[in-house]
Amino acid sequence: MNEVELLQELIALADAAGLTVRPIRGGAGGEGEPSATSAVCRVRGETWIVLSGTDSAAARIAVVVLALREHARDWLESRYLAPALRDRLGLDD
Repeated sequence: MNEVELLQELIALADAAGLTVRPIRGGAGGEGEPSATSAVCRVRGETWIVLSGTDSAAARIAVVVLALREHARDWLESRYLAPALRDRLGLDD
């Protein structure tokens, strides 16, 4: 599974787990402002995964993995996941 396929699978898992995934362009907001990066945040009590289009696939994968491990671990452990996904999520640790 390549990085793009892995990212798509992880985003689908996050959606199914009830996490909100929001893609953004990620460019700088204006002069002197830093560009937006991918992150996990809370918005009005909901967990959001914000994925910046300027980040590498590896960086976006790391953010989605972090969100799933911290906010949906019990949900993940109650589901069948392909071994490659389980390994990437660190569920067999």
